[in-house]
Amino acid sequence: MDTASHPANPATEPPFLSGAPPHWAARSLAYLLILLFIVSIISASIVNVPETVDGPFTLIPVRGTDPIRAPHGGVLEKVANAEGDHISAGQTLYIIRSDPLGDRAGELGALRTQVRGTAEAASNATMQQQSQLRADAEMLRQLRARLASLERTVELKSRQLRLARSLAEKYDTGYSRGAISAAEYTAPQVEAVRLAEELEQYQNQHEETRASIEGLQHSSAAREAGYRERQRELSASREQATIRMSALEGTLVLATGGQLLVRSPCAGALLRAHVTSVGAVVKDGDLLGEVACAQETLQAELTVSQIGVGRIKEGQGVKLLYDAFPHQRYGVRRGRVRWISPSSVSATDSSAFRALVDIEGRGVRIDGAMRQFLPGMGGRARVVVGRRSLISYAFEPLRQLRESFAEVPEG
Repeated sequence: MDTASHPANPATEPPFLSGAPPHWAARSLAYLLILLFIVSIISASIVNVPETVDGPFTLIPVRGTDPIRAPHGGVLEKVANAEGDHISAGQTLYIIRSDPLGDRAGELGALRTQVRGTAEAASNATMQQQSQLRADAEMLRQLRARLASLERTVELKSRQLRLARSLAEKYDTGYSRGAISAAEYTAPQVEAVRLAEELEQYQNQHEETRASIEGLQHSSAAREAGYRERQRELSASREQATIRMSALEGTLVLATGGQLLVRSPCAGALLRAHVTSVGAVVKDGDLLGEVACAQETLQAELTVSQIGVGRIKEGQGVKLLYDAFPHQRYGVRRGRVRWISPSSVSATDSSAFRALVDIEGRGVRIDGAMRQFLPGMGGRARVVVGRRSLISYAFEPLRQLRESFAEVPEG
C-alpha cells in the first residue's frame, strides 16, 4: 500500500519525544548528587588548609639601628628625607637653626688659645728646668772639686801640725833643761799654734762646702718636684681644654652661618623619623630619627594584632610578601618566628604586639642579577599557626551561636 496516499493519524501515532524522563535517568541523577555530597563531606573532613595570622612587617638590622640625635638645641629648619628613603653616608638629613652656635665658636677659640698658651708655658718650664739643671750640675762639680781640694789641704795641715807639735815638745824639753834659749823655745810653739788655726779654718771650710753640696742637692730635688707638679697642672689643664674642644668641634664642624647640618653616619635607609615638622624646637640630644645601615644582617619586625598574637609562638614558619618584590611574580619568601614581645608595642595602641622573624636569604634574583634586601623594606607577613579542615569552617557559625546562648555560671 502506498503510504503517501494515506497520511498518518496523529491520534494513533506515538509522539516524537516523550515529555517525562525515563525512571532510570532520574534515579541515576539522584545517586550522582548523593555521591557528590558524600565526596564533598569526606573531602572537607580530610583536606586541611593552613591557618595564618597576618600583619605588616619592616626589615630592620639585627644589631639595631643607629640613632640620629640633635647635637645642639635649636629650631628644625629642614627635613630632607622621609621614612623608608634610601640614604648615602654623609647625606644631610636635618638642618637645625641655632643662634648659640656663635657663643660656642667663641668658646672654642678661647680654648684653642688656652691650649697653645699651656703648651708654650710647659715648653718654657722645661727649658728653665733644663737650664737650672745644667747650672746646678756645674755648681755641684765645682763644690765637689773644692771639697776634694780642702780634704787634701786638711790632711796636709794635719801632718804639718803633728810635726810642729812634736818639734815644740822637743824644744819644751830642752827649754826645761836649760839647753835652749827662750827665743828658740817660742818659735816652734808659735808655729804649732798657727798651723792649728789654719787647720781649723780649712776644716770649717770643708764642712761648709759639704753643707753647700747637700743644700744644692736638696734644692735641685725640690725644683725637680716643683717642675713635675707644674707640668702635671699644665697637662691636666690642657687635657680638659682638649676634651672640651673635641666636643665643641664635633658640634661646630657641620655648622655654617648658624645652621647645623645633621648627617647620616652610614649608607642605608631612614627607618624611623621621630621629628618631621619644620619649625619644631629640639633640645640637645633629642632623638630625630633612626638609620638602618646597609650590609647588616636583617630581620623582619612584625606587628601583630592581639586577635592573633595568642596563637603565635617561637619557631613557627612565616610567609613574607614583599611590596618591593611582588610575590605573584617573584614568589613568596620564608622566615621563622624568633621572638614575641610580652606586652603591647605602645600605650597608644594596646592591640599591637611586636614579633621578630629570622628571614631566609639576602635578596631576590631579578633578570639574572641579585637585588639585596634593604633596611626599611616591608610588606605583609603571614604566620602559619596551624592547619584546619574545611568542614570546621562550616560549623563555625553553629559554635558561635552556641556560645551566644550559653548561660553565665552563677557565682
